[in-house]
Amino acid sequence: MPLFDLHAHFSFKPANSRSFATNVFPDPDHWNERFKRRADYSKLAGIDNDVVKSSQLHGNSAMAGGFRVICNALYPLEQGFTSALLNKPLATLTGFSPEVLQDIYSRKQSYFQHLEREYTNLIANQGSTRHAPAGYRYRVVDSFAEIERTLAQAPDTVCIINSIEGAHAFADNLFDRRGQPVSINEQEAKFLRRVGERKRNSWFELYIEAMIANIDKVTTNWEHTPLFVTLAHHYYNHLCGHSPSLTDMVQIFLPQSGGAPNPQGYDTNYFHLGLRPWTKRIIAHLLRRRNSRGEPVRRVLIDTKHMSPQARLDYYEIVDMRRADNDPIPIVVSHTAVSGRRDMRASIANDHGLLPGEKQRSRYFYNGIINLFDDEIVRVVKSDGLMGLMIDERRIMGESIPPEAAITMPTFKDRAQANRRLMRRWTQAKQEHAWGDLDDAALARTLSTIETDRAPLLSELRPAYLSVIFRQIFHVLDLAATPEDPAKGWNHLCLGTDYDGVINPIDIYPQSADMKSIKRDLVDFWNRTCQHADPAIAQLYTGHRYGQSTNALVEKLLWGNGMDFLRKYYHDGYLLQGVVA
Repeated sequence: MPLFDLHAHFSFKPANSRSFATNVFPDPDHWNERFKRRADYSKLAGIDNDVVKSSQLHGNSAMAGGFRVICNALYPLEQGFTSALLNKPLATLTGFSPEVLQDIYSRKQSYFQHLEREYTNLIANQGSTRHAPAGYRYRVVDSFAEIERTLAQAPDTVCIINSIEGAHAFADNLFDRRGQPVSINEQEAKFLRRVGERKRNSWFELYIEAMIANIDKVTTNWEHTPLFVTLAHHYYNHLCGHSPSLTDMVQIFLPQSGGAPNPQGYDTNYFHLGLRPWTKRIIAHLLRRRNSRGEPVRRVLIDTKHMSPQARLDYYEIVDMRRADNDPIPIVVSHTAVSGRRDMRASIANDHGLLPGEKQRSRYFYNGIINLFDDEIVRVVKSDGLMGLMIDERRIMGESIPPEAAITMPTFKDRAQANRRLMRRWTQAKQEHAWGDLDDAALARTLSTIETDRAPLLSELRPAYLSVIFRQIFHVLDLAATPEDPAKGWNHLCLGTDYDGVINPIDIYPQSADMKSIKRDLVDFWNRTCQHADPAIAQLYTGHRYGQSTNALVEKLLWGNGMDFLRKYYHDGYLLQGVVA
């Protein structure tokens, strides 16, 4: 069956790396597995050993996995991910060419210029037959009707919907009279301190005005307007607070938060910030259906992933007010998971600490504030929105494994580590083959041995991951249920993989091609667990079918709900005129 993905990075690595074969930059090839040139490959990339440093998503892999509609997140890598000392190992980790990281670090080009390069590279190569297998294509589309038409006429096509991850993407660099980049952090602090003073034409105001001008360029001049934009991302972008998203050594080397509030009232503890006062202008400009000249343009929805809890609450209030004025805005959370936390406001008041009872109820979930709270799950469903479930292990796994998986956490960790050692060998072997160090026969033997060794590990790991996925789904269903429609939550969940966002995908699906088995995996595990020896577990899995077939419900999750959302909102009737189909 076909798969829908609400969030993945199809064009990210081609736009930011050289062709392995021809050294052309940016790489026009969106189809084949990506490899690093030997000179750019660093074994020091242990800064995040959990990430398999290979292509998680490319055209051939997407087709093999069954993906036919992908919301492609255009993303200019943030400067916070670069370092004068670490750019080479970071290039291996991200798949970027080292000079691109150096360019970002030195601010030779603005984020908006990086955004336009990725968009242009994606558009320019969508009709190319040079790299795609016979009959395969990807096509950037603009409506649900175009998707239906394309898939009916050319089923071997991946339909790409544009989105943007991080509103920093609209930012231009500003330079002083000496040609030096202006520090927007310093200028924002000055702007905030100038209480009661004339602020027009300050550097910071020019920065915000430039963002609005670039939003106009995207909505007016681009052939394919993004459907939604993630307002925040990993680093502070002067619009709102963000949630901690980096872990372990990465957070140590590339910290995300600015620390405590400073004496001048300039709060740099970004995890606690809400929407900045000027950000409502940005949001209004994205949501409006007119550009600055009053010309009709498609609105761009807001994706709340990565925003701090306070920023999300601030945005939800905007949505509530607009919906009260008959402006139906669906809340999009493109790639997310359940936290097990109950109440956003109570968590904020408790300095983001867990409230009584939350540690136990979140034992099967990652309870970081980046994940969904119970009360916001209800908000998303009430807004007729859509939540994309991630497959990043760091976002979905808790401190315990559900009992139906029949594996303890220590055993799970042991098997996962063993599998990742094999996957690193797998990646290295393919890289050595690309360099010419292994011939075809040697590569085939090596990969066959690795797959044989992985098989018993995956047979133990698979129930653990699937049980966690189902517990996430059931949690959403319980919260979304109404007396009139107890299965209401089933209409608002889909996949949001984040493949090739340099994630740590769960071990059973390391690449998008591995998703070819996800429907069978989910259905088989669900059916088996409905017959579990423990009656409470059997009832948990049976009850959440609501009298429907497991096959039909899994198809809704993997395809139907995404298509229904696009049918309602991805067309000129809504995006230009506000009419929901």
